[in-house]
Amino acid sequence: MKQETHFSQATPPGRGAISIIRLSGPEAVKSVSKICDKRSLPLTHKRPILTTVYDTNNSPIDSALVTFFPKPDSYTGEDMIELSCHGNPHIVDAVFESLLKTGIRLSEPGEFTKNAFLNGKIDLIQAESIGNLISSRSKVAAKMSLRILRGDLTARLLKIRGSLIDLLSKYEFELDISEEDNFSIISSRKAMSIIVKCMRGCDSLLRTYNDGLLYNQGVRLAIIGKPNVGKSTLLNCLLGKDRVITSDVPGTTRDTIDALFFLRDIPITLVDTAGIRKSVNIVEERGVERSINEAKNCDMIINLLTPKDFKEKFSFNSVPVISVINKIDTLSGPQKKRLSKKNLCISALFNVG
Repeated sequence: MKQETHFSQATPPGRGAISIIRLSGPEAVKSVSKICDKRSLPLTHKRPILTTVYDTNNSPIDSALVTFFPKPDSYTGEDMIELSCHGNPHIVDAVFESLLKTGIRLSEPGEFTKNAFLNGKIDLIQAESIGNLISSRSKVAAKMSLRILRGDLTARLLKIRGSLIDLLSKYEFELDISEEDNFSIISSRKAMSIIVKCMRGCDSLLRTYNDGLLYNQGVRLAIIGKPNVGKSTLLNCLLGKDRVITSDVPGTTRDTIDALFFLRDIPITLVDTAGIRKSVNIVEERGVERSINEAKNCDMIINLLTPKDFKEKFSFNSVPVISVINKIDTLSGPQKKRLSKKNLCISALFNVG
């Protein structure tokens, strides 16, 4: 397959201290040499060089640092160059135009990582982990993705695979000599021990996968209940700030409201919903309908109740529901004690429970 030289902006678009433009391919050095001050050449392995970048009319665009990563000691396994200029979109556009005039092209999405895989610098698991690391929503998720990127998961999989291949080869050898001699190279007990160990290793990997999903994707948690049970107050309490307007007037919340917070580094999206009741108000009725549909699509539901109606519970077929009794601050001491024996009780207003 013919290698083409391509480039793209490695830093997010917009204004900032610097913008980094990366090039990869056999013509990377040649292309950069055409647009840079000739007095700063030749490029040296991994040594940043301060130079001036010029446009097609030989007018200076910007002062930039150019760093050369020769193959195969680069991310893609090809000749790579990082050009660091000032973070102004007009400067970046001008550099892009100059590079295009040298005959190279813009990179396709994910092309640097694709080339790294094709050139044997990373495997498919590591390639996937790069995207996960960039999009990680918590510190734990970032650490998990980094371990995978460093090859920890691949090493564990290869170890399991190696054990099974070794076991299979011994059984194939026994099949080849079984007609000639009553000889066993491995006992059934030993073979079973190896298989069980591999199965446990796979189970452990599956558990880490589920943990990864939890820390990366998080949990979507809906707070539902009748009007004025304190749903918005509970959401504000969990967030530690007044995200939603609260009122003693039933039906204040007419639409679903999302808010993100972290619990032990797990991203949780709280969904405040409209109070569920029958209404002649068309707007409120639509809000109730949307709330029910939203709850059905969540991972978990908090069914918020009050001491007056704590036996009236909502149920959803496929979504786990946790029933919580709010407003225990309105009860006397003995009433609180009696109700708390078999129920999960809180006071969202006073952050109790």
